[in-house]
Parts: sequence; structure tokens; C-alpha cells
Amino acid sequence: MTEDVRVAVAEVELAMERLNEAFDQYVQGLHTSEDGGESLDRATKMKAAMKDSGAIYLSWAKHYAGFDEMPMMD
Repeated sequence: MTEDVRVAVAEVELAMERLNEAFDQYVQGLHTSEDGGESLDRATKMKAAMKDSGAIYLSWAKHYAGFDEMPMMD
């Protein structure tokens, strides 16, 4: 794959990390607010679904972009 594709996949990975952090903060906010209950349950499920599905899509994107062919840098 081209370097542009690899860079784009890396950018998506960072965006997914930021999204997951934002969802975590949102759920934590519901824990401490009076809006908990059903909203908290729904938000918790949403957070888990986004994290899991994002990881699946990112895994395939990395595979097709050739990340599995080269060592990842931390």
C-alpha cells in the first residue's frame, strides 16, 4: 500500500482513540449526574459497541494497508 494509505489508517486509529476517550468521559459524566438510569445503560452499551466495532474495522484496515507486514512504531 502507499504511504498515504498507511498515514490515513494511522490517523483513523488516533481518531478512534479520541472518540473512545470522549465516550468514556460522557459515560463517567452520566455516572455522576442525575440523568443516569436508562441513559447511562444506553450510553454504556453504545460506548462498548463503538469500541468493539471500531477495533474490528481498524484491524481490517491495518491488514489491507500492510501494517501486518511492517513493525508498528510506538
